[in-house]
Amino acid sequence: MHHRTGSTCKLRLELARQIGSPEGDPHTAYELTVPLNSDGHIDATSWQDNPAACRVRRIRPNRPDAAGVLARSARGRWYFDYHSGHDGDDHQGIRLGDDRFAPQSLVCINEDDGQTHAFRVVSIDPVVQ
Repeated sequence: MHHRTGSTCKLRLELARQIGSPEGDPHTAYELTVPLNSDGHIDATSWQDNPAACRVRRIRPNRPDAAGVLARSARGRWYFDYHSGHDGDDHQGIRLGDDRFAPQSLVCINEDDGQTHAFRVVSIDPVVQ
Protein backbone atom coordinates (compact mmCIF):
# COMPACT_ATOMS: atom_id res chain seq x y z
CA MET A 1 0.00 0.00 0.00
CA HIS A 2 1.29 3.44 -0.93
CA HIS A 3 1.26 6.34 1.47
CA ARG A 4 -0.31 9.25 -0.41
CA THR A 5 0.82 12.61 0.87
CA GLY A 6 -0.01 14.91 -2.02
CA SER A 7 -2.42 17.82 -1.93
CA THR A 8 -3.92 18.80 -5.27
CA CYS A 9 -2.81 22.28 -6.32
CA LYS A 10 -3.28 24.53 -9.31
CA LEU A 11 -0.02 26.11 -10.45
CA ARG A 12 0.71 28.85 -12.94
CA LEU A 13 4.13 28.98 -14.57
CA GLU A 14 5.14 31.96 -16.71
CA LEU A 15 8.12 32.36 -19.01
CA ALA A 16 11.01 33.74 -16.94
CA ARG A 17 13.52 36.36 -18.02
CA GLN A 18 15.96 34.95 -20.54
CA ILE A 19 17.73 35.80 -23.78
CA GLY A 20 15.12 36.97 -26.25
CA SER A 21 12.67 37.78 -23.45
CA PRO A 22 14.46 40.13 -21.01
CA GLU A 23 11.28 40.83 -19.05
CA GLY A 24 9.84 37.33 -19.27
CA ASP A 25 6.36 36.87 -20.70
CA PRO A 26 3.19 36.29 -18.67
CA HIS A 27 1.35 35.35 -21.89
CA THR A 28 3.65 32.35 -22.44
CA ALA A 29 2.58 30.10 -19.62
CA TYR A 30 1.48 26.74 -18.28
CA GLU A 31 -1.30 25.99 -15.84
CA LEU A 32 -0.97 22.67 -14.01
CA THR A 33 -3.27 20.77 -11.67
CA VAL A 34 -1.05 18.30 -9.80
CA PRO A 35 -0.63 16.72 -6.36
CA LEU A 36 2.29 18.24 -4.44
CA ASN A 37 3.83 16.84 -1.28
CA SER A 38 4.80 19.06 1.65
CA ASP A 39 8.23 19.69 0.08
CA GLY A 40 6.66 21.03 -3.15
CA HIS A 41 7.50 18.02 -5.34
CA ILE A 42 4.98 16.11 -7.44
CA ASP A 43 3.66 13.24 -5.34
CA ALA A 44 3.82 10.21 -7.64
CA THR A 45 1.74 7.96 -5.42
CA SER A 46 -1.09 10.50 -5.31
CA TRP A 47 -0.79 10.92 -9.09
CA GLN A 48 -1.31 7.15 -9.49
CA ASP A 49 -4.76 7.44 -7.87
CA ASN A 50 -6.12 9.51 -10.75
CA PRO A 51 -3.60 10.49 -13.43
CA ALA A 52 -6.32 11.90 -15.71
CA ALA A 53 -7.06 14.56 -13.05
CA CYS A 54 -3.50 15.91 -13.35
CA ARG A 55 -4.07 18.40 -16.11
CA VAL A 56 -1.90 20.82 -18.04
CA ARG A 57 -2.79 23.78 -20.23
CA ARG A 58 -0.16 25.36 -22.48
CA ILE A 59 -0.85 29.03 -23.14
CA ARG A 60 0.78 30.92 -26.01
CA PRO A 61 0.02 34.33 -27.52
CA ASN A 62 -1.83 34.18 -30.84
CA ARG A 63 -2.24 30.39 -30.66
CA PRO A 64 -5.01 28.21 -29.27
CA ASP A 65 -4.34 26.75 -25.84
CA ALA A 66 -3.22 23.12 -25.78
CA ALA A 67 -4.84 20.90 -23.15
CA GLY A 68 -3.32 17.67 -21.90
CA VAL A 69 -2.40 15.68 -18.84
CA LEU A 70 0.68 15.13 -16.73
CA ALA A 71 1.98 11.68 -17.59
CA ARG A 72 4.88 9.48 -16.58
CA SER A 73 6.94 7.32 -18.90
CA ALA A 74 7.99 3.74 -18.22
CA ARG A 75 11.36 5.14 -17.14
CA GLY A 76 9.74 7.43 -14.56
CA ARG A 77 10.14 10.67 -16.51
CA TRP A 78 7.33 13.22 -16.19
CA TYR A 79 6.00 14.76 -19.40
CA PHE A 80 3.03 16.69 -20.71
CA ASP A 81 0.87 14.48 -22.90
CA TYR A 82 -1.19 16.43 -25.41
CA HIS A 83 -2.66 13.16 -26.70
CA SER A 84 0.21 12.67 -29.13
CA GLY A 85 0.48 8.91 -28.68
CA HIS A 86 4.10 9.18 -27.47
CA ASP A 87 5.22 7.60 -24.22
CA GLY A 88 7.47 10.43 -23.03
CA ASP A 89 10.79 8.64 -23.59
CA ASP A 90 10.91 9.11 -27.35
CA HIS A 91 10.30 12.84 -27.65
CA GLN A 92 11.01 16.15 -25.95
CA GLY A 93 9.18 16.59 -22.69
CA ILE A 94 9.55 18.17 -19.32
CA ARG A 95 11.96 17.44 -16.55
CA LEU A 96 10.04 17.63 -13.32
CA GLY A 97 11.52 14.70 -11.43
CA ASP A 98 13.67 16.80 -9.14
CA ASP A 99 11.98 20.17 -9.49
CA ARG A 100 10.44 21.76 -6.44
CA PHE A 101 7.40 23.94 -6.95
CA ALA A 102 7.57 26.94 -4.66
CA PRO A 103 6.53 30.55 -5.28
CA GLN A 104 9.04 32.30 -7.56
CA SER A 105 11.09 29.12 -8.14
CA LEU A 106 12.21 28.24 -11.67
CA VAL A 107 11.26 25.09 -13.58
CA CYS A 108 12.96 24.10 -16.84
CA ILE A 109 10.70 22.76 -19.57
CA ASN A 110 11.84 21.22 -22.83
CA GLU A 111 9.43 22.69 -25.34
CA ASP A 112 8.26 20.93 -28.49
CA ASP A 113 10.67 23.10 -30.51
CA GLY A 114 13.55 21.25 -28.82
CA GLN A 115 14.57 24.26 -26.73
CA THR A 116 14.65 24.34 -22.93
CA HIS A 117 13.07 27.41 -21.33
CA ALA A 118 12.83 28.52 -17.73
CA PHE A 119 9.39 29.18 -16.28
CA ARG A 120 8.75 30.93 -12.96
CA VAL A 121 6.14 29.57 -10.55
CA VAL A 122 3.89 32.61 -10.06
CA SER A 123 1.07 30.98 -8.12
CA ILE A 124 0.22 27.82 -6.21
CA ASP A 125 -3.38 27.49 -5.07
CA PRO A 126 -4.90 24.52 -3.25
CA VAL A 127 -7.76 22.82 -5.05
CA VAL A 128 -10.76 22.30 -2.81
CA GLN A 129 -12.03 18.76 -3.28
